[in-house]
Amino acid sequence: MKILVIDDEKNIRRILKFMISEMGHNFIGAANPEIADKILTNNDVDLIILDIKMPKIDGIDYLKKLNSRDINIPVLMLTAHGNVDLAVKSMKLGAHDFMEKDGDEEYIKEKINSVLENIDEKRSYQKNNLIVKDDTMIKLINEVNNIVNKDINILIKGESGVGKEEIAKYIYLNSDRAESFLPVNCGAIPESLFESEMFGYKKGAFTDAKDTHEGIFERANNGILFLDEICELSLQNQASLLRVLENKEFYPIGATKKTKSNFRLLSATNRDIENQINNGLFRKDLFFRINAYEIHIPPLRKRVDDIMPLAYYFIKKFEEKYNLEYKVIHDDLKEFLKNNHWKGNVRELKNFIERLVILSNSKYLYYNSEVLEDININLQKILENDEKNILNKVYKITNGNIEKMVKILNIEKGIIKERLMKYEII
Repeated sequence: MKILVIDDEKNIRRILKFMISEMGHNFIGAANPEIADKILTNNDVDLIILDIKMPKIDGIDYLKKLNSRDINIPVLMLTAHGNVDLAVKSMKLGAHDFMEKDGDEEYIKEKINSVLENIDEKRSYQKNNLIVKDDTMIKLINEVNNIVNKDINILIKGESGVGKEEIAKYIYLNSDRAESFLPVNCGAIPESLFESEMFGYKKGAFTDAKDTHEGIFERANNGILFLDEICELSLQNQASLLRVLENKEFYPIGATKKTKSNFRLLSATNRDIENQINNGLFRKDLFFRINAYEIHIPPLRKRVDDIMPLAYYFIKKFEEKYNLEYKVIHDDLKEFLKNNHWKGNVRELKNFIERLVILSNSKYLYYNSEVLEDININLQKILENDEKNILNKVYKITNGNIEKMVKILNIEKGIIKERLMKYEII
């Protein structure tokens, strides 16, 4: 990797050049920020080691300048002994970490390696809405790229929470069907309302039809319709769907004239659809219609290299969402994240990271067996001593929104209100 060292002391640059070269990386030296600016214009740099105390422009001011230019390169601050307060200030401004100049060779190499490991883990295949690094997923995305513009129906299979809708969105974002993307959760539509929601209806078609309602099929014209959990459809509604797929024509309820809709269908299920067919719960003829191409997304536990890039992405997302300081993942937590089974897959990891970021009172996110072994964090078990502080913190983060507090803390609404009143937070 290319490491840029900015320090006005020639001897410090010489020592760091020796160590960085010995570690197998490329050293680039700059005696001051002005020279560094020219280097950053013409070079792709992976890491900046920045001295805090320099003449003209010091490290803190230059770090602010880098932030204003939105240069997304990790910065490791270099400080003399006794300037720890300045180093802490620099981390609040976005520096990744700091190291002291008078540390021994092992200490300095360890500090540099720590940052470089994080950089390597954060590097992943990112396009549109996807973040993947595992070879299995990169191969899958490459296969998907070959069929995004082939106008065929696709069935996406995989456990709950693996990211089936994200793959569907990826296909939409990279296809030539930019008109619309309509996701529909089949399990959320009552059987009796399926036809009125999907086909639409004319004014006066039934008692409550006070206005004409455009159905989902019609709204999906020239776009992509995504039917999630398609196995939840009843056999009767499966038959209705099959009739539409045969020629992309249908009658809205109460209409005497057919409506055409040129949509592309993507479907998804977390069930064993072949088993559903064998048990008479899913129509074989519909299966052939929706399954011109099949994508199977492996569970997160079988694509371990995706875990850390996803974790970093979610940490950054929730830091920004809740306006929290930059968090660093402790090594023990990394091991936990990589080795956990993640039965709920990416969705479970996302929820876990959100709670962890909110509940952390320090710069570090670390493994704590009492807090983290049970992913469904129970406030009553782990917050006996500082319940008031956590409740107060979450109350402020959510701006007093009780529904959001329920999701974050996994506690009943009534209990949360009772505790908020008990501690005089409300």
